[in-house]
Amino acid sequence: MSGFQAGLDGVTFTSNGRKLLGGFYRSAGTAPRPTAVLLHGTPGLEKHLDIAYRLRDLGWNCLYFHFRGSWGSEGPFSFAGLPDDAGAAVDWALRQPSVDKSREDPVQQRRILVTVRAAVPAGNAAHSVSLR
Repeated sequence: MSGFQAGLDGVTFTSNGRKLLGGFYRSAGTAPRPTAVLLHGTPGLEKHLDIAYRLRDLGWNCLYFHFRGSWGSEGPFSFAGLPDDAGAAVDWALRQPSVDKSREDPVQQRRILVTVRAAVPAGNAAHSVSLR
C-alpha cells in the first residue's frame, strides 16, 4: 500500500522552551487521516493509551504527549502551563504529512480533535473539544 503505514513514533516538541515527550500513533491509509490529540491527565496518573490504540484502529492518527514536568518532559509541572502545552501539541500535529488538515468539524470548524481524560472528585470524566 502506498501512503501511510500504521505505526507508533516517539516524538518531541517544545512548549515555552521546554522539551515535551510523547508518541504519535499513525493510522494506515492512502491519504492523510483525521487526528486526535490525547490529553491524558496529570503526572502519575493513568495515560489511557488504550484510547490512542482504538482511535488508530478506527482510522485516526492520535498524538499523546506528557505535559511539562511529567513523565520525563522538561520543566516544572503547573496547571497554568497546560493550555500552552496542548497548543504546542496541536501545532506539532498540524505539521505532520499524515494529518488531514482539510477535514473540519462541521459544527465548530476545527481540524484537530482534542480528547481530555481527567480525574475529578466524582470519578473519571472524559471530554472532547476541538481546537484550531
